[in-house]
Amino acid sequence: MCGAYRLTTATEAIRQLFSEDWLWSESAELYEPSARLGPSAKKPGDPANHRLVVRQIEDGTEFATIRWRFEMKWMREKGTRVPINVRSESMWTNGMFKYSARDKRCLVICSGFYEPKGPRGGKRDQYLFSFPEQPVFALGGLWARYRAEDDSFDGFCIVTTRPNDQVGRIHDRMPIILEHEYEWIDWLTGTEDDARQLCEPIERPNLSSELVR
Repeated sequence: MCGAYRLTTATEAIRQLFSEDWLWSESAELYEPSARLGPSAKKPGDPANHRLVVRQIEDGTEFATIRWRFEMKWMREKGTRVPINVRSESMWTNGMFKYSARDKRCLVICSGFYEPKGPRGGKRDQYLFSFPEQPVFALGGLWARYRAEDDSFDGFCIVTTRPNDQVGRIHDRMPIILEHEYEWIDWLTGTEDDARQLCEPIERPNLSSELVR
């Protein structure tokens, strides 16, 4: 389960690494680099809520900052815990996620992600996974729009899958890792079959892990 990631790359460097045709939205201007990003707060307007993603809109492909919490109106009404991740095995059939899996897939821009090692419930070692030669890559995500009288926002969750051999030594799940440009395009605009292929635990020879705590 991915519960934290990092994005420490400056704005201009990010824009140069991705397609020049991708739009930089007004909300993307709120992006600030951070060594550790956790799930977003419920409170509207909290500056800690901004997470940089790439998604498809009517005008094309855009960078935007939205919240890391996949919330539905009924969750707040019932006090239900808001998910930050979704399992790739169930996102196509689960009523809460299936429409986003079809039409609202996004790239969660990052420079590394954290996974814990050890039994749950106690203090666990944290490992950072990254590509040393690649300052920015993406994790597969789904986004949705939350609308209510007291708050309105777009939010996302990170899609997880079975771990490949590298991550499996540390944790029993991993986020969908999208390392290459063709993978970014297939996740954003490809068919369901294209996306399902990317949900497999693909080996990443250049992926490294580092004990950080």
